Amino acid sequence: MKALIIAALVGALIVGTAYFLGGKEHYELKKKWQNWKKSYGKVFNSVEDDKFRFSIFKENFYKIEKHNAIKTNTYSLGLTQFADLTPEEFAGLYLRELSSNFTPADPKGEMPNDSVDWRTKPGVVRPVKDQKLCGSFYAFSATGCIEATSKIFKSNEDQFSEQQLVDCS
Repeated sequence: MKALIIAALVGALIVGTAYFLGGKEHYELKKKWQNWKKSYGKVFNSVEDDKFRFSIFKENFYKIEKHNAIKTNTYSLGLTQFADLTPEEFAGLYLRELSSNFTPADPKGEMPNDSVDWRTKPGVVRPVKDQKLCGSFYAFSATGCIEATSKIFKSNEDQFSEQQLVDCS
């Protein structure tokens, strides 16, 4: 029992010393890492993998901090479930190449001078849905568009199923 108390005191002394001798930032980031893993249910296969993912997390965290410190940016970034992925890993898992025959739409007529921020209109823009590795991004886009149109023109808050679109296509 005495040995356990001494070990706990030594551990607390080491953590406290590291905290006050310049390790405060690292200690705080490690706490964020632990909380982030818990909130997204992340578990790694080995200590080495955990350290590797932490190094990526740390790099992404500092990119986020740097971006958010620039007051002229029109958007802010935050930690998501992808914070332990490199840009290359994220692209390989979630992004698709545009087809070679893709051409952007050429709008006909005049574009309106006034703009509307639909995010400020209750119920028009729904929260982001996570399609995971589904790959059926068109279904999420289509249902979001139909739901917003329904809300704008009919004041209905209909919800449509992406799964039904995928099953029928």
